[in-house]
Amino acid sequence: KEAYYRMNNEVNASHILIQVDRSAAPADTLIAYNRINDLKKQVEAGENFGVVARNHSEGPSAVSKGEIGWFGPFKMVFEFESAAYDTEVGEVSDIFRTDFGYHILTVNDKRETPDDVTVAHIMTYDQRQDSTVNAKQRIDEIYGQLESGKDFAAMAREFSEDINSANNGGKMPRFGTGGLNAPEFEQSAFNLNEIGSYTNPVKTKFGWHIIQLLEKHPNPTFEDSESKLRDQIKKSPR
Repeated sequence: KEAYYRMNNEVNASHILIQVDRSAAPADTLIAYNRINDLKKQVEAGENFGVVARNHSEGPSAVSKGEIGWFGPFKMVFEFESAAYDTEVGEVSDIFRTDFGYHILTVNDKRETPDDVTVAHIMTYDQRQDSTVNAKQRIDEIYGQLESGKDFAAMAREFSEDINSANNGGKMPRFGTGGLNAPEFEQSAFNLNEIGSYTNPVKTKFGWHIIQLLEKHPNPTFEDSESKLRDQIKKSPR
């Protein structure tokens, strides 16, 4: 039931990590603990969490000020997941330990988990060597044609530069939060409510996109989820 609740309620968090192995000598463990404790005191005294994370965190998220985005159960190690769910929005967690070391985190936001979606998209990007028209201009022209009544799938087949989906009318596999490693794309897709509706041009690290909603997949009931969740729990450190 805890996993099911978390499956339906996501957390957005940032964290600071001081690395220390589980098998480290007590002296090294104490050094790491004192370091994370000092950083926690800095944050509690008013230092910006993101700045402290960027300057001192030893995790890969330090370059993005400790931000790790939206997640639900089974995405992080259990101690990290529980610390995030047990911390209120805007608060800083107690110090906790995982196999990676000592952490503190702050919760940026919480939300109900969006339904998985199936979408189609049209994409342009700026790596073509033979064009004087940039990706933004091309996507705007395509958007204008869609607004004039052109068929989305036909436009995707003709103009989309995503070779993996263009031949299929732009259709992509079903996804949920974190499924694409493109938060701007995901959020724009989740915000669509009417089947067949499409977004304004959306920019991601991959290029420019127009996204059309084909299907929403409502989150399953507890009864439908229970067997799968039990299997996941048995196979995890939980």
